[in-house]
Amino acid sequence: MVKTGIIGASGYSGLELVRILLKHPEASLEFVSGTERVAGSLYSDLYPILRGETDLKCFLTDVGKVIDSDVELLFLATPNDTSLYMVPEIINNTGKKLIDLSGSFRLKDNALYPEYYGFKNSNMSLIKEAVYGIPELYADLIRKARLVANPGCYPTSVVLPLVPLFKAGIVNTSCRVVVDSKSGVSGAGRKPSDNTHYVETNESMKAYNLHRHRHEPEIKQELEKAAGSVINMTFSPHLVPINRGILSTIYLQVNNGVKMDDILNLWNKAYSRKKFVRILPAGQLPEIKFVANSPYCDIGFSLRGNDLIIVSCIDNLLKGASSQAVQNFNLMCGFREEVGL
Repeated sequence: MVKTGIIGASGYSGLELVRILLKHPEASLEFVSGTERVAGSLYSDLYPILRGETDLKCFLTDVGKVIDSDVELLFLATPNDTSLYMVPEIINNTGKKLIDLSGSFRLKDNALYPEYYGFKNSNMSLIKEAVYGIPELYADLIRKARLVANPGCYPTSVVLPLVPLFKAGIVNTSCRVVVDSKSGVSGAGRKPSDNTHYVETNESMKAYNLHRHRHEPEIKQELEKAAGSVINMTFSPHLVPINRGILSTIYLQVNNGVKMDDILNLWNKAYSRKKFVRILPAGQLPEIKFVANSPYCDIGFSLRGNDLIIVSCIDNLLKGASSQAVQNFNLMCGFREEVGL
């Protein structure tokens, strides 16, 4: 049993991590920690769904206490600025492996952090070392990693369908890629805000953070890496009044002569042995209700001439966060990718 701990366990992604790890046959969940608001509370009092499942008590997050613990792998489900200072402290002073669910080490260009995250990240060695944690794309690197930057939820829904197509060179990169994504309200986190309480979101839908969403450079980074060239992209995130789930509709142009079977063959070649990516038959499109509360990414498409429209769906708290983190845990610890999921 690999001893694990969760820092920042009081949020929605933290809850999903706890639920998975408590039933994981190869993991032992040793502690959960959080802020002063939850410190000292039984975790099952914070989330009554876990009554009878665990007697863990939240302790106040303390770097020294974490460093001195005997856990072998840590999950950080913390705000970005918290991970920014905790990751170097832990990784430079222990032999523990880390999976960081924040965005603090996802971007390889540290010049982008002030614009999109509001802070400088001068930890160049860790930025370089951190493996971007999409298991379907980087399994070999993840297996050897001591620091994995778990991907964002929107990027997961976009990168998985697009990377095989860009790698194969079938996308017309002179044309703009348009990504139109909708997310459930849990993507904004558990902390209350004026923009996400019930009256503001119910019976409504809105776009937000246009041209400045922090997931935009993350998506571009992975697509440009796959394409080997600069990508022109527009990313439009939207908030919809559902609890969980993401649906991304992606518009792009493919090169002359590309057929439906070419696209299906590329996806099947990339993901036929990947448990949690499901390619729908031509003519079928995914829906959020069929991936909610699951670790799957469903992908469908429509092609007319050179005009390709892709629809991709995930659960933002699972494949977009916690179940993907456990996929990474499995790889880092030498287990089958699907264990516990």
